[in-house]
Amino acid sequence: MHRRFGPSLRAVLAGCVLVALQAPVRADGPALDPRTLGVNESLLHYCEPLDAADAARLREKIKQMVKGTSDAKLAAMRASAEYRKGYDAETQFVALFDEHNVRRACSGGVRAK
Repeated sequence: MHRRFGPSLRAVLAGCVLVALQAPVRADGPALDPRTLGVNESLLHYCEPLDAADAARLREKIKQMVKGTSDAKLAAMRASAEYRKGYDAETQFVALFDEHNVRRACSGGVRAK
């Protein structure tokens, strides 16, 4: 037997879905996510010795990501399990690249999202 929901329950459910799908937002942009920071910093550490120009662009991207975040909060984020998961996953991923794909990997990491 299929049960139909009234309009008010559907509105509540739709509101919950919308809230769940939206990322937390700061006044100056999306909230900083420890996992995303870990992924980007891992890629930066991979690219720094291999491609200076792309590493500089990635460093600037990270600088913009962390803009306005206190040193204490950044230290806490870098010490978090979520940061470590993102950092380690990216480190393992880039270790799979063939040498001839290094430039592509590093330049791909600096594209705007």
